[in-house]
Amino acid sequence: AVTRGAAAIIPPLRPAADRLRVATGVTYLASDAKARAELGFAPRSLDEGLPSAIEWLLRDRFEAD
Repeated sequence: AVTRGAAAIIPPLRPAADRLRVATGVTYLASDAKARAELGFAPRSLDEGLPSAIEWLLRDRFEAD
């Protein structure tokens, strides 16, 4: 009963990694730096990238076998 009462007023601890991310203000889990450097990756806006992504999906991904 005591632990249930304590749990009601004391929030559960998050895993250490989550607490560190929140404390340091980091909101991402990865970086695109390696893809930029090694593969020449350059992100595009949604307006630029979505039409070609949909075209690829319709043509190559959802093609009947």
